[in-house]
Amino acid sequence: MIRNSQVAVISADIQATGSWTEVPLVRRYGEDFLRPPPRVFERTDLDGTIFFLKIWCEDAVFFSVDPLADERVHARPFLIEAPCCETLNPVLLESDMHPGPEISPYKPNLLTTPNIPFLPLIRCQTASRQPKSKVHIPTISRYLGALIAQRQWLKENEPHAWRIKGPGTDASNLIRYLFLEMPSQREKILPLLNGESRSRMEEILDQYKRTYKNKFGVKPLQEEMGEGVANETAQA
Repeated sequence: MIRNSQVAVISADIQATGSWTEVPLVRRYGEDFLRPPPRVFERTDLDGTIFFLKIWCEDAVFFSVDPLADERVHARPFLIEAPCCETLNPVLLESDMHPGPEISPYKPNLLTTPNIPFLPLIRCQTASRQPKSKVHIPTISRYLGALIAQRQWLKENEPHAWRIKGPGTDASNLIRYLFLEMPSQREKILPLLNGESRSRMEEILDQYKRTYKNKFGVKPLQEEMGEGVANETAQA
């Protein structure tokens, strides 16, 4: 996601590298129906591997790179710095959002979790590169707020698309991995959401049903996040 004012410039720079070609958008996921649509670029490596890059603007994903002061909650940071732009295993950077050992003794992993490699041996930025480009990611609360807004927009404007795997599924995954439906986790996340996002999140958490794999792992996990995710699961 890029600032609205920078989409055209950065897209031109990507094409100027000679490695990327702009291609039409193929709508596969719910977010592909958001508007304005992303600009899509394709690259084919020597071994034939094809990569795609989507450039989203702020308006499409309901997210601001530079939020206004009144959009911040409890003076908390809007973005957090990540050690790298890729990871070998999932890791939770906001340790205060961990559900705690009484709810989930093993997951999610933190950077301090022993014996689990998180960072690749070969980084995207070499040790000699100076100055290094900082990598920032949105906080969980702001990311979740954006997903809820995207899901609502799709529900109101693209009713055939809001049930497709996309923002609703991503929000459901956050609830699942962080146990956000639990009372202690609700107390953490809800105060960090603004206005409509908070109300909708409360409704989503009230409707959420957690199911578990049986001992032998025969039955897959299924989660519901309101009507959309429930129907999506039933159709899978």
